[in-house]
Amino acid sequence: MSARPTNRVLMLCHPFPPTGGAGVQRSTKFVKFLPEHGWQPIVLTVRDGIYRVRDESLLRDIPPGTPIIRTGTFEPSEAAAVASRGESDLTVSPEHARGAPPLRPQPRGRTLQDRLGALVVKRRIEKPFGATYPRELARSLYRLAIVPDRQLLWIPRAFPAALAAVRAWQPRVIYATGNPYSSFLLSRLIAVATRLPYVLDFRDPWTLNRYSWRYQPGADRRRAAIERWQESWALAGASAAIFMSRQVHGDYSVAYPRLAHRFHVLPNGFDLDDVADAAPVALEGFPLVHVGKLMPYRPPDPFLAGLAHAVRADPAFSQVARAYFVGDWRPEHQAAADRFGVGSLVRSIPYLPHREAIGHLRAAGVLLLIGGGDASEQPGKLFEYLAAERPIVAIAPREGAIADVLRETGGGRIIEPSDIAGIGESLLEIWRSGVASSTHRPEGVAVYDRRRQSGQLAKILQSVCAR
Repeated sequence: MSARPTNRVLMLCHPFPPTGGAGVQRSTKFVKFLPEHGWQPIVLTVRDGIYRVRDESLLRDIPPGTPIIRTGTFEPSEAAAVASRGESDLTVSPEHARGAPPLRPQPRGRTLQDRLGALVVKRRIEKPFGATYPRELARSLYRLAIVPDRQLLWIPRAFPAALAAVRAWQPRVIYATGNPYSSFLLSRLIAVATRLPYVLDFRDPWTLNRYSWRYQPGADRRRAAIERWQESWALAGASAAIFMSRQVHGDYSVAYPRLAHRFHVLPNGFDLDDVADAAPVALEGFPLVHVGKLMPYRPPDPFLAGLAHAVRADPAFSQVARAYFVGDWRPEHQAAADRFGVGSLVRSIPYLPHREAIGHLRAAGVLLLIGGGDASEQPGKLFEYLAAERPIVAIAPREGAIADVLRETGGGRIIEPSDIAGIGESLLEIWRSGVASSTHRPEGVAVYDRRRQSGQLAKILQSVCAR
């Protein structure tokens, strides 16, 4: 382990603090810990204000003196789309970010690209003389022109900034994290111009993501073909590609057999500093805690049905059970809870700073992990659940990436989403046992420490540079 970094890596991180949410955790922790393994990150990111979710407390993870280049972009901000729908931004207030470095002032007003981008989400686009175009036409034109994602419009501003960064800091390698997958295209463009090797870090599968629109009926085959070509072009030039789980690694090895020797598995993880800094919060009753987003492909319904089963099996459980959903609980979710007869047991908490969210994990009687049914799925929250050392009930396939981690670590129970009785009985058994901590194996959990994983990334970067 090196006290003074001797190597430099240019890191393309479109979402980056003070942007919050799950998508920034991995790259932020690499920036934090890579210097301990001899690598100095140089971060290239987009200007602040593009993303809705903000968590200024994450800025404390960035080592002092880390070069961060924030460029402009031609893409519309999420705020523009939000404003057109009359919604509010998701922001972590300054009082939650004590100790974080100060931010530069935010640009006032909406940029031209914000105004143009907002057009695609309005109900109609006005045309002279009172004529209108339907929203669907505007979206179709936008989707045909902007592939693979709207962050493609970042490249014209990011590319020259990257070349300037290479001249100024002389990095040995480029690292790109996606999504957005436009960052992968940008990494190859920079590599062609500078002859530097690059590494792609797939936080999620790109074209092989079974939850994406590509696998839905009526999917746009032309767009899917373009994205498949883009993915293959980015992978063909990469010196290494990193995937979150063995399952995703296997899928890509089958899809790209000639490139499989360059593929690596590096799962998500947890930062022990976050756990140490997060004191358990006071929660009501026997807390059943879920933190993070609920998606259409992973709704809370199986859990709600299981909770209803538990309450029917033991009415005393209804006096103590409280289901806390931190960060995402919408009217349709509450309607589902009411249908199952457990609406009064649900408590919703809006988006919280990362460390405060971990405080809720540490206060849980049970941590709820709701999967979507795909064997390759392995959400990042799983590893912070393990670090919180509370019993985990994972509603997910018994054979898959989530189940593999829980079996290897002894971190919790895996129940199929269709096994409603099994979900309910698991909740009751943990409550009746009175055991507040998990029975995981420390040696199994330790491999997911972000500090150790940053060392693994450092080895990948070093091997790429040695070729």
